[in-house]
Amino acid sequence: MYTCTFFTPIGTLYAQFSGDKIIRLTASELELSGEGTEEEIMTAKRLETELCEYFSGLRRSFTVKTAPVGTPFQLKVWREMEKIPYGGTMTYGALAEKCGNKNASRAVGGACNKNPVLILIPCHRVVAADSMGGFALGQEKKKFLLEREK
Repeated sequence: MYTCTFFTPIGTLYAQFSGDKIIRLTASELELSGEGTEEEIMTAKRLETELCEYFSGLRRSFTVKTAPVGTPFQLKVWREMEKIPYGGTMTYGALAEKCGNKNASRAVGGACNKNPVLILIPCHRVVAADSMGGFALGQEKKKFLLEREK
């Protein structure tokens, strides 16, 4: 697996790739790897370009494929999260209902908190019914991302 670092308006992000897929994009420092495969390096360059375009307001969706690792429930939540459109939001309860259990909003919140691929799997678009809700990087960064997408 190939890892690299990106500098963004919300801080330093660390990415880990396997082939043409990103498996982690996080603010938590990852152990840097040696040289990646040509495919991993090209995917990292494409992600860098797409993140720059996203933060510049020129990109609304990403072409880099995600391959997060998690429990079956987390994977279901993350796949549903990927369907939330740019500029949109969805409540934890509504996302729980989309995942087949309207009473699982706390579990959905837990899956959001464990999201291994920030921004591409847009957990920042999931909000509480009466507030912005939480975000692994803090509410200021969540607010920044939501305002960026308006």
